[in-house]
Amino acid sequence: MAIKVSETMGYFKRFYKFSLAPAMALLLLHPGSVWAALDHQALQRSDSLTFQQVFDSALDNAPEALSSSARQEQLRQYDQLSRRLFPGQPVLEANFIDDGPLDAVGLRELEAGLRFNLWRPGERQQSENVASNLSDLYQAWQANLTLEVAGRVRAALWALQQADEVLQLELEALAEAEQFANLAASQLAAGSVPESDLLRARSLVMTQQQAVYEAEAELVDAEREYTVLTGLAVRPAALFQEQQDSATEISISHPLLQFLQANVELARSKVQQTRLQAGESPSLSFGVRRERGSSLDDSIDSLGIGLSFPLGRSAAAAAQVSDARRDQADMQVALQRGKILLEQQLHEAEHQLYTARLNLELVGQQAELSEQQWEMASLAYELGETDALAVSLALQDLLAARKNHQGVQLRLNRLISDYNQSLGLLP
Repeated sequence: MAIKVSETMGYFKRFYKFSLAPAMALLLLHPGSVWAALDHQALQRSDSLTFQQVFDSALDNAPEALSSSARQEQLRQYDQLSRRLFPGQPVLEANFIDDGPLDAVGLRELEAGLRFNLWRPGERQQSENVASNLSDLYQAWQANLTLEVAGRVRAALWALQQADEVLQLELEALAEAEQFANLAASQLAAGSVPESDLLRARSLVMTQQQAVYEAEAELVDAEREYTVLTGLAVRPAALFQEQQDSATEISISHPLLQFLQANVELARSKVQQTRLQAGESPSLSFGVRRERGSSLDDSIDSLGIGLSFPLGRSAAAAAQVSDARRDQADMQVALQRGKILLEQQLHEAEHQLYTARLNLELVGQQAELSEQQWEMASLAYELGETDALAVSLALQDLLAARKNHQGVQLRLNRLISDYNQSLGLLP
């Protein structure tokens, strides 16, 4: 007894109504509603927007860029300090003595002068060294920040590209599932297959439709992260690709190592500066004095010059030097840890690249076999030589093989970027 198509579709509609949540049913009935539900406008793609422009925009938008002016001001102030004639500001000193409230003999003494702190031996040269090291540190900081932002841009661009390709793959898979459903519907209409075949095919379509919406949501997240990072509402239309650099070792000119080394050099110069500045500074004073012994005497005017030198060094000065040495040791530890970390990242990227290249050929062959099995299963089902379960399994194997192949290819491309990033190279 043949089953009517109208009865089959009525059963399917009842199954569809009670098997999905209302929100998912709404998404299925209105394609593209994921974008509206997430309140996101898809980014426009521009053929004229270059990756260098994206990178420059991300660099300007980086939170660390806010400290650039403060670092420049610090450098300027230290440079001005090293050029001054005296290390500190002059001090005005004044003294007045009058015996009126006590003996009232008429003794009076007035003294006024200026005192200047002097550079300690070698202190001015050391201040110049600190200013020079600060200049080197600022340049190294800029280079390292540039590399850090490059890594963020690389990650954002690969996330966009991966989301694009995953969505495209899910859409192709949806088309394959709908092809199977159409075939099952035609076979059911001809009375060649039971109603359960159509239900199985339709269930696979709905499952794949859900995968499409999930892929769209991933693309929305990737575009939002890209916009937050770069401040742009448009993305390049071209695909992001990199070639693996031929270098196999971390260079001493790596921006991170240069930045850490600059911190070490600055800390070393500050140890010397602290040793020189610990304790009191020598000083030079100039002054005038007017004095008289009694009201019957004439006032005597005189000019005075004074010079003071501190003797010895206090315990507090030694403690300050020890603090500076500890800071220097911390910077040296950070430098060594940075070298180890970069070596580990490079070796891990090498290992992952080697594995990904081996897997890429295998998953490619597996995808080809799955394509053949799917075509054979579809043809066999059309001829009535197999059932819907076998076709469904073949389709699921095909989709899994495609996703696996695509995932390995994307991973290989991203690992190349990670490898170049570990070497300290810009895209």
